[in-house]
Amino acid sequence: MITIMPDFYSQFSCKAGACQHTCCQGWEIDIDDAAASRYLQMTGTLGDRMRQCITRQDGIYSFRLTPEERCPFLQHDGLCQIILHAGEESLCNVCAMHPRFFTYLGELELAGIGMCCEKTCELLLGSNAPLCFYIDGTDIALNFSELMSQPDIAVWLPEDCNIHVAGSFCGIAQMTIQQIISILGKTAPIDDSWCQLLDKIRHSITAGEISLALPAGLPPDSQAIYDRICQYILYRQLERLPHWHFTQLTAYAQLNTSFIYLAAQITSDLPEALRLWSAQIEYDTDNVEIILENLSQ
Repeated sequence: MITIMPDFYSQFSCKAGACQHTCCQGWEIDIDDAAASRYLQMTGTLGDRMRQCITRQDGIYSFRLTPEERCPFLQHDGLCQIILHAGEESLCNVCAMHPRFFTYLGELELAGIGMCCEKTCELLLGSNAPLCFYIDGTDIALNFSELMSQPDIAVWLPEDCNIHVAGSFCGIAQMTIQQIISILGKTAPIDDSWCQLLDKIRHSITAGEISLALPAGLPPDSQAIYDRICQYILYRQLERLPHWHFTQLTAYAQLNTSFIYLAAQITSDLPEALRLWSAQIEYDTDNVEIILENLSQ
């Protein structure tokens, strides 16, 4: 098994109390059996609280969230009581690994950090250099074209596909704004913020306040940023190559990059537009499938 990771992977560290969008709120937090066993046997005040706050349903342990959908161990300063009192090594697997992800294609393990995390967005957007990837345990760096040339990926590319072109496609889709919003509007909303964003974009379309500029109309630095976004979106979906054609996955990446571009025009906040999109789409596999299916029609 060969593990590949983006060049900013090793720079990631949780912002903890400095994070404005904690992953300890609004998400179900499942607990692996080994951690649950440790938690339920803890002594002292923390152990008592653990037994009060852990629930089990259909054989799966999880934390019972507060009425505000916060983890019961998340303090108001954004810090975790479990880490403070028992150490980071005591975290359950979900808390220890999030927002890291691992997808698989043949003998490749494609590691990354989810963009629903604001720290990931900062790292991805913190450079306009071409996105590159490292093979774990080596000094080998791959640009996107070289990544696509890896045998377990290249075998799924069309016979007439120019790998260099496939690795340097531009991030903005050749679609109308109405088509983009129509497809994204078919996804199941995670909360009101997503619906409000869609409504604002629809209003701006009607008012003629936003446009989907072609890449040639973007400043070079901005174009490079959106290419990084587009390539990273595609990277996370490469595991779908056995089930979806490469052109469909690239269309998916370009469509979503275009939406993020529109959302950034509305909010004047590209990192937040990227983070909200990721939480809505990337972290709901049904929504990913909805978009792919609509692109195939």
